[in-house]
Amino acid sequence: CYGATMALTAETLARIGGFRTLLPVLADDHALGAAVRRLGLRVEVSPVIPAHVMTEPSLAALWAHELRWARTLRLLAPGGYAGLAVTHPLPWALVALALAPGAWTLGLLALVLAARLALATGVDGALGVARMQRLAWLPIRDLLSWAIWATGALPGGVS
Repeated sequence: CYGATMALTAETLARIGGFRTLLPVLADDHALGAAVRRLGLRVEVSPVIPAHVMTEPSLAALWAHELRWARTLRLLAPGGYAGLAVTHPLPWALVALALAPGAWTLGLLALVLAARLALATGVDGALGVARMQRLAWLPIRDLLSWAIWATGALPGGVS
């Protein structure tokens, strides 16, 4: 379960002990899903894609917020967090290009950028939005996301 995209019946909430049982928990949304599964119930993904935009007042606030999320994910599932390395292909393609400049690494970089553009275009299409103006920011955002992931992998807790 993930944040604002969750829904459950009052009966199910009562069966897990209500919201009070989630008060001392770091990732209450994750714990809520786990509690529902412990009852033998299923957690399902909605066929409706919830669109949610979160804005931060500054880059520092964005960094702090997303670093907290990253560290929370790392604490919940360290192996899965390490596996997120493959979801950040742009930095790895740039490293490959720097270490072995040539046609194949330049092609790799082009492939990574084209795949990212296709993904963003597909998501925007599924959500029914046209955001072509933000596509130029994708590489910068991807590098920022990688930096947050890499920092989240370092020792440190969630505050």
